[in-house]
Amino acid sequence: MAPATPVAEFTPTDLIKLFAATYLPLCERLETAGVLDRAALADAMSLYVAPGEATASAAMVEALQIVLRRPRPERGPQPSGPRREPALRVIAGGLG
Repeated sequence: MAPATPVAEFTPTDLIKLFAATYLPLCERLETAGVLDRAALADAMSLYVAPGEATASAAMVEALQIVLRRPRPERGPQPSGPRREPALRVIAGGLG
């Protein structure tokens, strides 16, 4: 019998860091492209958590809401041209 292949183990902290490292930069790029309102997203996230809910997912939602609502530093002039085109476009008739 062949030895078992090792499987990576992730802690809850690892998963939160991974989620934040992918989700928050995505939100920033979508906001920069003009297709996302961070404050509106933070408000909508509260629809998925019951008032007073004390779970790991509720804590993650609360932490993300805090980060999404933080004031954004003013950015200087942004370069224009093909590199500033949005990477994501809304497609009519999508998931609706």
